[in-house]
Amino acid sequence: MFATPSSLLLEQRKDIISRLDDVLRCGLALQLLLYFAHWNVKGMGFPVLHPLFGDLADKIAAYNDRIAERIVILGGEAQVEVESLNQGKALGDRALVKVVSTGVKDYLDELREARKGMEDADTDQVLMDGVLEWEKYGWQLLASIEE
Repeated sequence: MFATPSSLLLEQRKDIISRLDDVLRCGLALQLLLYFAHWNVKGMGFPVLHPLFGDLADKIAAYNDRIAERIVILGGEAQVEVESLNQGKALGDRALVKVVSTGVKDYLDELREARKGMEDADTDQVLMDGVLEWEKYGWQLLASIEE
């Protein structure tokens, strides 16, 4: 652990950093999925989905940066190991939106799990901001394929 301006006890910081590591790992997976969708979307929905996926990829990249910086502020080190990347196939608009929606749901689950019993109000606010923002994006994605 590094020196930090945080007033939290060492054990509290270790617990929070562990939770944030999980959030960051899931967020980076979502970021890769969104860039994959942005680059590979095809079909009638392309004019809408291509910029949407690109915008969401940029937003998650910025939020991942916020999570990584919080880890460092608390005295940790933001680390990510990319063990493997699945090679994807081109998917139709609807199927691609479903895959991305699942990724957003998984990310929201991770954010909510990290908030459980959170003793640090500042970190809890960072996580809550993510929940509120990504619930909105999940809703937009699901609404785009509703019949």
